[in-house]
Amino acid sequence: MFSRNLRRIVTLCKNLNDTRSVTLGFSRNLREIPPVAGCVKIHTSAVDFGKIFPEKENDYAHGILQRVGKYNLMKDDANSPGELLTQQEFDVISGRKDWKETPLNELIGTFERLAVFCGKNDVKISDERLDDFMGAMVQRCGDFTDEQLLKSLRMLTHFPPAEGLNTRNFVELWSSLDDACVERVDKWKTDELLLVCDHWYALNLAKVCKCTFQCTKKLGRKLKSLSPTDLVQTMFYVNMCRKPMVDMFNFEVNLFENIDKLSLDEIAVMSMGFFKTETKIRNPELIDKIYQRVIAEMKTVQDISLVNIMKVLRYSSKLQHIEFLEEFLKAVTPEISRLSILSCLHVALFGTDMQYYNQECLERIVDRFVNEVKSCRLKEFERLSFVMGLYSFTMSNGNHTKLCQQIIAELPNRISEIMKHPRCFPACLHYLTLCGHHSAEQISTVLDMKYFEMAYGRNYLACREILCLDTYARINLRDSYKGNLMPEKIRKTLAKIHSNYIPAKDQKYKLSAADMILLEIKDTCDELFGCNSPSINHLLPQYERPDIIFAINRKSGESVSLQQNYPPPYSGDILTRELLLQDIASAEDLDVFVIVVGGWNILVRSTNTMTGQLKLKMQQLQLIGLKPIMIPWFAWRKLRLEERPVYLKAAIKEATASTES
Repeated sequence: MFSRNLRRIVTLCKNLNDTRSVTLGFSRNLREIPPVAGCVKIHTSAVDFGKIFPEKENDYAHGILQRVGKYNLMKDDANSPGELLTQQEFDVISGRKDWKETPLNELIGTFERLAVFCGKNDVKISDERLDDFMGAMVQRCGDFTDEQLLKSLRMLTHFPPAEGLNTRNFVELWSSLDDACVERVDKWKTDELLLVCDHWYALNLAKVCKCTFQCTKKLGRKLKSLSPTDLVQTMFYVNMCRKPMVDMFNFEVNLFENIDKLSLDEIAVMSMGFFKTETKIRNPELIDKIYQRVIAEMKTVQDISLVNIMKVLRYSSKLQHIEFLEEFLKAVTPEISRLSILSCLHVALFGTDMQYYNQECLERIVDRFVNEVKSCRLKEFERLSFVMGLYSFTMSNGNHTKLCQQIIAELPNRISEIMKHPRCFPACLHYLTLCGHHSAEQISTVLDMKYFEMAYGRNYLACREILCLDTYARINLRDSYKGNLMPEKIRKTLAKIHSNYIPAKDQKYKLSAADMILLEIKDTCDELFGCNSPSINHLLPQYERPDIIFAINRKSGESVSLQQNYPPPYSGDILTRELLLQDIASAEDLDVFVIVVGGWNILVRSTNTMTGQLKLKMQQLQLIGLKPIMIPWFAWRKLRLEERPVYLKAAIKEATASTES
């Protein structure tokens, strides 16, 4: 039922050419864009203008600036009109045609009273009765004083909701005010630049106006001389623009020198700016200081501040910070119960870039999700499944299994989310297979070519999980699966894209460290079995790195070459025992071994523990009739040359014994 309903929606969306969410574009050249049916109306008020979804992070960060009280922020007008316009006065104003000759003070005073009246009486700025007045404002705003210009921006927040940024009258007025501000940027000082930026933020136009970008660009030329508070506020508007400054490193320099003068919340505002502009913190000492501050204040740190700091630390941390990461996870563990479910998810993701986690911390997070799974979004299912699949995570109370089953049961209820984020669904299913859980019906749904085309189009680089699910169905579910499989042509294409090259010593490209280990093990195999038997090949096409394969006659102990049965490289074929041993004499006496290198990124940090990806690979190699041997990279590196053959023989003996048992 689930797959049938989803396929119907996919087909409908494809026919309507509506497989993606509607993106609203803004153009100053358009006077008005008709509202799209079903879209949220856009407001000129300070509450919701320009937003499809509430931007809680930005609002929270701005709230930090307001609470501190030292920043250049827009304040409510102290001299707001004492008397509201009457309806009769409004009629007189809307009927006048001579506003272009009216003194500026009178024009601004009228605009102030008019904005309050319109807000109280739900008269939209696009009302035709206001055309002449707004035309005068647009024409004359270049002559406003600085105070009149800022007051005009403030009073715009009083008008009731409009249909969009390009609503008539409004688009002309805000774009003209924007141009007037840009002309004055060069003469404004730091506090004036920050104050005008905050006016545009109050209108929720900071992302689309030119003024904010020009102000932050000018401020970016003197970052080293900014005070700590001016630095934080500048970074806040850089975050709004989503564009990095010419040299973001000066933010680091100033922050490093003044970090002790800032609160943890203010550091969180800085962190948000680094992350949103995709700027890594390059100073390791600054990263250390941020870790130390958040660990020291863990009991009092607020959710959104913690998430913003974790984002930039995760983005910037390297292996040298692993001790701080461990200390952080220990410190945050007692706080899991008070954090929001979204914050818990970010804690779970925090160590994934370095394949490191804390068992107790992750157990508490899984317990939280088990009790709150109904309130989670599809994206949260995907990311939590990724974390559990990455570490092949288990719990003594079985809650990891319970959560995976809950997610699988909940996915059929999330069709609307799946249609908005179609790639999350197959990714989630793939990560769940790493945990040992699956739904054949759901796998069949994503392997339907209609779904594939809807989710990925021709972007084959983004669909490794589809190849993984297809292979999972062919191997792990081969005795029971009756659903869809990928066409061989597309499977071959995906295998070519997602398989790494087969390394060789004489190749012109530089070898990676993992390639060097693979070739060293191949040399040892050649020494033991002769150079004609062992070879490097892709046995399972969904895994990017190749493995070493060789066959040994268990009776004679001699090696046997399998190269005549290898299909062409990168063909997408699964190299099963039956395929490799076809037409070979005494095939029943042969053991086919596969050496898999446990590299940096497929072992849990500093342990022999396999990640979910490697664990599933070893399981699949066994299911296709082979005997896998995993050699950890750090164990191999410790061996002297004369010790390597002995180590390899022992590993082969152990693999033989384990598969026979």
